[in-house]
Amino acid sequence: MTIRRNMETWIAHGRPTSFSQRRTDFASATPWFRGVQTGFWSTNAGDPRNTRDADAKEEKYCTGLYIAGCPPAGRYIDAETVISSINGPDNNLKLIADRERETRHSLRSRIPIGIAVSKDAAKPDEHGVQTFPCAIPEGLECVALGWYMITHMWVKPGKNAKGHDTDVWMARLEKIDLAERSWWSDVKWADQPQPSMEDRDFTTKAAKETCQTCQESSVRLFEPQFVCLNKQCRDWFLVNGEHADANPANLVYHHRFLMERFDRFDQSSHDAARGFWDFYPNLYPPPDQFFAKNYPDGQGPQVSVTPQNLAARNEALLTGFSCPQCGLTNSRVDYHRWHCRNTDCRDAEGNVKPFSYHAPPPRVTPEFLEAERKTVKEKAEKPFDKLFGYLGTEELGSHILYVFDFGGGCRMTILRPQVGSVAREMSDALFQRVQEDGAAGRLGLSRRTITANGGAGLTNHFVENFGERYYLPFALGDNPMAQAPEVVRDALDLANVYTWEYFGPGKNNEWRFNELYIAAYQSRKMHMNFHDDGEKKLGPIIGTWTLGGHATFKLCIKPQYDYGRKAKDSAWMKPQEDGTIDPVPAGCTEEDFRKELKARFERGEIDGEQWTAQLQEHMDQHMADPNSKKTYAKRSLVSFNVEHGDVVVMWGPNTQRFMEHAVECKSPMRFAITLRRVTENMATDQQWEVLNKRLVTDRAFTPSWAVEVEDGVNGEAEDEVRPGGKRVKRSKAEKVVKKVKVETGNDEVQGEDEDENEAKPAEAKPTKARVMRSMSKKGKEKE
Repeated sequence: MTIRRNMETWIAHGRPTSFSQRRTDFASATPWFRGVQTGFWSTNAGDPRNTRDADAKEEKYCTGLYIAGCPPAGRYIDAETVISSINGPDNNLKLIADRERETRHSLRSRIPIGIAVSKDAAKPDEHGVQTFPCAIPEGLECVALGWYMITHMWVKPGKNAKGHDTDVWMARLEKIDLAERSWWSDVKWADQPQPSMEDRDFTTKAAKETCQTCQESSVRLFEPQFVCLNKQCRDWFLVNGEHADANPANLVYHHRFLMERFDRFDQSSHDAARGFWDFYPNLYPPPDQFFAKNYPDGQGPQVSVTPQNLAARNEALLTGFSCPQCGLTNSRVDYHRWHCRNTDCRDAEGNVKPFSYHAPPPRVTPEFLEAERKTVKEKAEKPFDKLFGYLGTEELGSHILYVFDFGGGCRMTILRPQVGSVAREMSDALFQRVQEDGAAGRLGLSRRTITANGGAGLTNHFVENFGERYYLPFALGDNPMAQAPEVVRDALDLANVYTWEYFGPGKNNEWRFNELYIAAYQSRKMHMNFHDDGEKKLGPIIGTWTLGGHATFKLCIKPQYDYGRKAKDSAWMKPQEDGTIDPVPAGCTEEDFRKELKARFERGEIDGEQWTAQLQEHMDQHMADPNSKKTYAKRSLVSFNVEHGDVVVMWGPNTQRFMEHAVECKSPMRFAITLRRVTENMATDQQWEVLNKRLVTDRAFTPSWAVEVEDGVNGEAEDEVRPGGKRVKRSKAEKVVKKVKVETGNDEVQGEDEDENEAKPAEAKPTKARVMRSMSKKGKEKE
């Protein structure tokens, strides 16, 4: 009653016990499968569980399979058996060999392998056959099936996209736990008792036959006809001289091959499993084990964080988890806690109460982070005065200023607080307050959903926005500054004091920030890739304030201005209608040639078409030089360390137009406060509405089976009968996400997108540096 006859489809008798709405959540929470773009997972090099062969070569283990769409011929899943490939024909030879070796190592050592199935595996292929027998519930990306043991491996011939011969390895696996019926088994068997272990047939084994061509014995895979599995045989995997996969009718697995079961009374396999997975037979670590490993400081009265283990502790806090109440896998989305997004997550009494566990990162001081910094080796960055564009140093109040001019209206100033100064004391205090409010959840710091590589991912930092609303491809909250936490308002006020001191009052108030974006970086692996803040409805001055750990700040010229085009196959720059041409930013590729070519155009010696042709010819030759190894990648023009208390101010009319910046975190605890001036509403009402909805779905997920039931008479909740006959109390689903309120103040200026060629207000320029106390009342009064 477990075999699928003719690959029939089923109606599942139950619902998934371990499920994922997003692939990134599955990978974050699943110890046996961390990949987001692969169907095979194995132990990492250096894993203490790995063994060594006779030649002392490390032997890794296959630990998980992820079965998705585009199935290779011969894939099969029933209630207790899985047959799948472990590589594709287009994988390179080394990867194929590695996967075969790692899978065989798991086979020999009897190591359990976790299996998950994508929603795409339940879709019919070109022959109308679906790998997974039943539908995956709507809204889920994948489901975890359970622990499996490999019983057979064989190789069949394949061809890659270039038509070259290659190997495709197949594996047969059995579900280890046979005591409980698989939730995906057909509903027509639900009333039949599940066979006990004593009633199971562990004696029937796959048949074997001898090939008449090579005289080698092979397992009988298919019912219609025997195929030889000997790769050296001229009839290898052929049926009547034709590849067996060529006709789907050949690929009906032999009943004995499907019915075979390894002996569950042999405890050696379970002993091996427990020795490898400390949470076996559970598919995921139970809560006490998970928290003991990933949040040890929350398990006892003594805090044991040291400079030596801070990085590892913070890394562990980023681990996702499988909800112990409902089975939904969750990434670590909130800065201060592990929280289940399932709005139908229920406690032991059946009440809607999503699982949540408060576990903020440890609070540290700048001095503690300096001690942690000494535990790792770092490449020394150049001093400021050795960097491209450096103009000089000034003193202003509590800060030392490092001033840069990259030419073409691109400027930057770094404000570094002096040792023992008021500015340093204020940064120290803000760092402690931000950590405190973040740990309490008052800042709303969370990772936001983004689209990456064709799927849903999460931002590489915890973030929230305050003040004027900022429009990004991911959803940020609408948090007016008047309602923001006090630490946010204090940070904005203090930043505006600093910029007022530097730029002077100025009638345009370009320096007066009204939007604050706070990001928490909790790991050295968290970073911000190259980007600009060049939206037309932003002022030209952008500030970023570092609190806590240090980072590497980088600036690059955008590829279209660095090389003359964005990428190898993209269009070259052309003269604009207003007569402007290549801006030739300082430090760009082939700067001298491009300056001269631009001068010739401006003198009228060549026209626009000639300019474009000569630019293309010269740059093509330069980029094609085999000795230069040039690419169109973004290259750092300037790279330097930003330290605790540093405020980097990027200003000038073209800094965001011609340049991009990136930040590489070098510390396990850093906050970055980005400050901007929003000059107009950055989106339409419809765009804000889309982001508001996305903000809600970021924070919550409702499974398709969670049908809201209205309260009965006298407030009594109606019963819900779940698949399998289990009866639970249902009350009206609680709202776990507060609806985002959209502020539509009358003082908002609605306007069209600003034309790049339109005249802009005169840029703010720094006044002559003068010594004054950063938090002086006099300064605030002048503002």
